[in-house]
Amino acid sequence: MLSNYPILFDDTEIPFPAKWQEAFETIEDVNETEAGTDILNIRRIGKLTVNAEHGALSDLVKILRQFSQLPTFVLSIYDMIEEDYKTYTVRMRDYHEELVEKSAGVAVSQGVWKVSYTLYEL
Repeated sequence: MLSNYPILFDDTEIPFPAKWQEAFETIEDVNETEAGTDILNIRRIGKLTVNAEHGALSDLVKILRQFSQLPTFVLSIYDMIEEDYKTYTVRMRDYHEELVEKSAGVAVSQGVWKVSYTLYEL
């Protein structure tokens, strides 16, 4: 199971999130010739985008918030096909924190938070 392989943000271990959705995009241009035929120019295959959501205590929220403020960082995730870690340079966008109702009094933390974000490969 992939949850046995931690996610790394710049070598900082991040617990496996409740939601982790990967999408791989093909970046391409289509140009039309004078004769009316299309010429396809594939610029990149496999550009990674990740949507993630964590249920987190305040210590993890602080770590994720710090990464959300960085221009870029290195994401390392386990690749099932290659059976090894693969690294990507990413930026974090669409960062949201939401305090879970009635969780502010949790003794070991400043509440339980729902944190979501999107990672975009550069």
